[in-house]
Amino acid sequence: MITSESLPAEMKATTNQEKLRIQIDNILPQLSTEGFDFTQVTERITNDIKRKIIENSLDLSRGNKTEAARRLRISRYKFIREQKKIANQLK
Repeated sequence: MITSESLPAEMKATTNQEKLRIQIDNILPQLSTEGFDFTQVTERITNDIKRKIIENSLDLSRGNKTEAARRLRISRYKFIREQKKIANQLK
């Protein structure tokens, strides 16, 4: 069976970029005559991006948090803290 691990590095990078692609139109609320809370919307977008980055890093490291943190050049502690923040915001 061919997996992304079997692919050349150039193709792996493309595969990983596809996982990170975010459809901004799905995130942005429709601007009405009342407008919307800019801070709330930008925080939600930022958190969605962080969540996708963390998920992608975990996928690439096969669930190993230490390796995922190393790939992101952050400490394991910060990686876990970011995971918890995102999980709390999803509740």
